[in-house]
Amino acid sequence: MKELLTVTDLSSGYGAVPVVRSVDFTVHAGEVFAIVGGNGAGKTTLLSTVSGLLRPTAGSVRLAGTDVTGWAPERIVPLGLVHIPEGRRLFTGLTVAEHLRLGLWNVPGGRSVERARTERVVDLFPVLGERMDAYAEVLSGGEQQMLAIGQALMREPRVLLLDEPSIGLAPVIVRRVFAAVDRLRAEGLAVVLVEQRVGQALELADRGLVLRHGRVAATGTPAELADGSALRTAYLGAAAGRTTEEGR
Repeated sequence: MKELLTVTDLSSGYGAVPVVRSVDFTVHAGEVFAIVGGNGAGKTTLLSTVSGLLRPTAGSVRLAGTDVTGWAPERIVPLGLVHIPEGRRLFTGLTVAEHLRLGLWNVPGGRSVERARTERVVDLFPVLGERMDAYAEVLSGGEQQMLAIGQALMREPRVLLLDEPSIGLAPVIVRRVFAAVDRLRAEGLAVVLVEQRVGQALELADRGLVLRHGRVAATGTPAELADGSALRTAYLGAAAGRTTEEGR
């Protein structure tokens, strides 16, 4: 599989406060890479640094072989990386159709490109086709998340950073969203998934890492992560990890 995203020794934070420290991982085409960890572990900061919303203090980010370290998001997005932040961040006064059109900002091709890419989004999320004239503020939480993903797909990214897509959604809607991510993976998209529902995230993922206090505590396949003490320690504390190891 082609390596699309390479993060090497990446560190970042806010002002003088370090949050992410020396993180390494790679993501390939057609792969879902899960990043899990407790609250405050640095997951959102890590994604924001990869996408250019935050400047790294050390390390590098390469996108399909191009060094994009420290680039602004508007330079990174045209190369094929799109970040969907936690909370979806939609414009309440814009319709579904307007959001999808906004996703094509600065993309050449005109109406034919818009039609083709809108059809792809509607094929993935049929409900959006029924709600093209609805404003984002009247959509359900699930529909808003589908719209956020749909807007990102209008750019036909190679790498999608997806931060906490299940927040506030009913389990049945979460399954639909995750099924869509699985389909995108099958189509060759690389997805970096930060998710609070650890079990479902690991079910979907091909590989992943556990982040604790801004550092990588473990990497591996979902089975390796679920079976190791690092995951339990990340969510339950050091005592849980020690107890698990002592019981073996």
